[in-house]
Amino acid sequence: MSHHRRKLGGALFLTLVFIACCVISYSFAWYRIVVDPATSVIKAFTTYYFWAKARVVYDDNTEDAKDYTYDSDSDKNVKAVFTTSLTFLTVGAGVGILTAIFQIIAIISKSKIFRLLSAIAAMAAAALLAVSFFTFFKINKAFDDDGHCVGQDVSDFFTGETTEIYCNKFMGSKDGTLSDLTWGPYVGWWVLIGGILFGVLSSICTFLA
Repeated sequence: MSHHRRKLGGALFLTLVFIACCVISYSFAWYRIVVDPATSVIKAFTTYYFWAKARVVYDDNTEDAKDYTYDSDSDKNVKAVFTTSLTFLTVGAGVGILTAIFQIIAIISKSKIFRLLSAIAAMAAAALLAVSFFTFFKINKAFDDDGHCVGQDVSDFFTGETTEIYCNKFMGSKDGTLSDLTWGPYVGWWVLIGGILFGVLSSICTFLA
């Protein structure tokens, strides 16, 4: 096998890993909020936010997990953020598949044109994932706009103010009167970092082939 084909083969492997990262991102939740109650009155539970639904899982397993879709007006902004991120992820995954096809053709035919197309497509796929990744930082404002954080502590029932929790910070924790909260991005979002990295490396390897 020639030197160029070996490099393109390595680039193809990186592209396949890129596609795998997209699949993992689709499969896992992107955000998680953990509620650890200070009293036995409230059950400990974790809410996982997926593309089209939020899933509430109770830690004591006394109740089945409950799914809630984003169809109501109280979730319209959250739904909008997920929809936008999903759109860029989907297009990025599609471009990633196209990149793999171009690379296979370039390996078989030794075509410089397909090699160049592969490099450009790989970089475009990584850029699309980056847009999806950074768009999701808007999720906290979406929570705030949808009124998710009003009344999370006793004082808020009287003031109507939003506490310094997941409507204000992308990740963190807070000790409350009734419960302690921990929140932040989850596997589906974090894996995009790997996807972006592998997409860029695939493009560089293809350019150098």
